[in-house]
Amino acid sequence: MRIKIMAVLLMLSLLTGIIPGQMDQVSATVMEEKEWKEETGRIKENENILSGEIMKAAESGNKDDKENGVYFKFHDYVPAYAFTPGLTADVYFDYKNDTDTSYKMYVSSSNSNVVKVISKVKSAPANSEFTGYVILEAVRPGVAEITAEIGMQQYKTRIYVLPNSTEIKSIKQTGYKSIVLTWKKVPGSGGYLIERAPAEGTDYQTVKIVEGSDITRTVLEAEWEKPYSYRVIVFIRDGDRIIQGNPDVESHMFTVRKTGAKITSVQKSGDSNLLVKWRPVKGAKGYKIYRSAYENGAYKCVSRISGGNRSSYKQKVEKGVTYYYKLVTVYPEWESDFSESVSQFIPKKGKVKTVKQNKMDPNPGGSGQYNGNWAHSDHTYYYQVKGRIHVVCVQDDAALKIYTMDSKMRVKSTKTIKIGYDVWGGFYHGADGNFYVAVGYHNYLESRKKEVIKVIKYNSRWKKEKTASIKGGASNVFRGIYEPFDAGNCRMDMQGSTLYLATSRSMFKGQDGLRHQSNISFQIDTRKMKVKQANDSYVSHSFNQFVKFKGGNLYLLDHGDAYPRALLLTMVNGYGRADAEKKRKTLFSFQGETGENYTGCTTGGMEIGKNNVLVCGTSVPHKYNVKGVSGYGNGLKKNVYLSLTNRRTGKTKVKWLTKYHAISSPVTVGEVRMVKLSDTRFAILYSTTKGNRSELQYTVVSDTGKRVYSKAYTDVSFSANSQPVLHKGQIVWIETVWRADYSGKDTKMFCIPAIY
Repeated sequence: MRIKIMAVLLMLSLLTGIIPGQMDQVSATVMEEKEWKEETGRIKENENILSGEIMKAAESGNKDDKENGVYFKFHDYVPAYAFTPGLTADVYFDYKNDTDTSYKMYVSSSNSNVVKVISKVKSAPANSEFTGYVILEAVRPGVAEITAEIGMQQYKTRIYVLPNSTEIKSIKQTGYKSIVLTWKKVPGSGGYLIERAPAEGTDYQTVKIVEGSDITRTVLEAEWEKPYSYRVIVFIRDGDRIIQGNPDVESHMFTVRKTGAKITSVQKSGDSNLLVKWRPVKGAKGYKIYRSAYENGAYKCVSRISGGNRSSYKQKVEKGVTYYYKLVTVYPEWESDFSESVSQFIPKKGKVKTVKQNKMDPNPGGSGQYNGNWAHSDHTYYYQVKGRIHVVCVQDDAALKIYTMDSKMRVKSTKTIKIGYDVWGGFYHGADGNFYVAVGYHNYLESRKKEVIKVIKYNSRWKKEKTASIKGGASNVFRGIYEPFDAGNCRMDMQGSTLYLATSRSMFKGQDGLRHQSNISFQIDTRKMKVKQANDSYVSHSFNQFVKFKGGNLYLLDHGDAYPRALLLTMVNGYGRADAEKKRKTLFSFQGETGENYTGCTTGGMEIGKNNVLVCGTSVPHKYNVKGVSGYGNGLKKNVYLSLTNRRTGKTKVKWLTKYHAISSPVTVGEVRMVKLSDTRFAILYSTTKGNRSELQYTVVSDTGKRVYSKAYTDVSFSANSQPVLHKGQIVWIETVWRADYSGKDTKMFCIPAIY
């Protein structure tokens, strides 16, 4: 490939003097070697660093040969950055000969390992004037001097062959003010310029020069909580000068946080103790241990530890309760932010318990989460306050009934909350102790101004406070909410004062005359109950939605039948920050036509472990072979799957927890729910039916998907109508079941021990 003169060759003209007005035209960068402050990596302010220009050196070379009547000049302006190994370029010159003597012009390179001259000999006729060119080939990065010899005179120009660009591989915080930046090696370069600019600005400043092509790592310091954009630019040397490569490279955002030590593990120690471990950090003078019974709940300081070298803390705990721990590192001048929570659970022995509920009137809303191909919102929910469990039941008259249970799991009191709505959305017990209820209203006239979703905030005594309003004109890629919560679910989770609502909707009628369906999500400031559209993912159609926060990161799951036709996990690391990083991962791909509602799959739960995101459900095989059978269709039996996605790398794998033959097995597998016991243990519940006999299957898996415990229970009903909860060492849920003589239905609360 040849590059024309005014396009891409980097050339430095060596003239007898600098031509006025020419300096700003040149695009490369030449820098004098600078003295750098090691402690900050910053350039001294009084030093003159050029950016985006080339400094010309005044040396002998192009000039008029007035005595001999010969004029020769290499063109001194050529745009920079693209003359890299393997390319050729035309270097133009001006020639004028007023004499009667003809010459041969010989062109040579001082370093043919860097630049080769393709056209070495040219004619320089008498009494002529013209513009010509010589062809050069870039071989490898470096510097070469090109000489044109005409008679006894020599005319020279300097050519730079630049290395290819590099790219940043990673930026990691390694101390409370330091980061390590790594990049890809570029052979032949003289080194690398490390530059940064505030946030997403373009005012890049060089903060460090790294000499040598083999070094691909450096340590920098930065201000706390200030987002910077970083980039790495290659350079070559020409004596004391530095010639910068192409600055048009990809940049990376990063913010140094007030971080400290991280909890490495929480382990059982003895019969009823938990041992919290962490790695000490340099400069710390102590640590504070915080604990909560809820992952995103309020944390209380349970210990203040003196001494920066301490690395563990032991505490006696109650069995059957999940404990979440966070760590704050104490420095001489400040304290770090909370570390990510790490949890542990010591199982408590117990028996299966079934309690008939004569005073309870639940409304199951269907069998399981799914009605046919898509999910629907739950109609029964549970929350715990001060050791008591409460059951929230959605009523047919657009109201809620809240049942408070006593220690024997019988109804102690009942409260009715009248709301009024067209479509039920969802319920969430917030980490702030408040309750959040989402309800919807039809929008058959496709009004952009009509309130179609309300999120109502109640305090801990169920007194109504503020309401967040979502209008019909809301959009996610496409405009409008025609029917809220349509063919999907409604789930919520909190981080700080931010409530995230993930749900579905049918849109306004499109240009094709159809109303399509997709997911849609909102971010709500619970202090003022103000709404912002979130829409961190787009899936259409989306038949089930899940949302979870952990450690400042957001996790979303959608069950799609078209775009994509798969289970899609969206991970947003550093949610809400300027340098947030989003990843989308396909977990389980479905066969079939794009947009075909039948996928042969249900999704039962998503939980966030220490290292992995776990997703479980039931599905026909598709491409994930079960006992030699693959494919999809209503004639195939479903099995229970478990998908695991590494939170750091995004690497995903799928495994089958059951392996019944998809064609010939007499066993039918029911829908699945998952209960998080700790960051490393997860209970998965589902029923199996063979003939007239049904069993509850209770399986516990690790964060890596290893099965650690299994048990089958008879005479325990489980339809997956509601999300079970862990309560005092038992997993608890409500079912409405037929009596043995089919004379009617009874409501029962089932409790099984959460053991492994």
